[in-house]
Amino acid sequence: ASQGGAQDQSSKKKGG
Repeated sequence: ASQGGAQDQSSKKKGG
């Protein structure tokens, strides 16, 4: 689920 800023729970911190 790496789309835009709404990524996975572990990657959501990265945003975008």
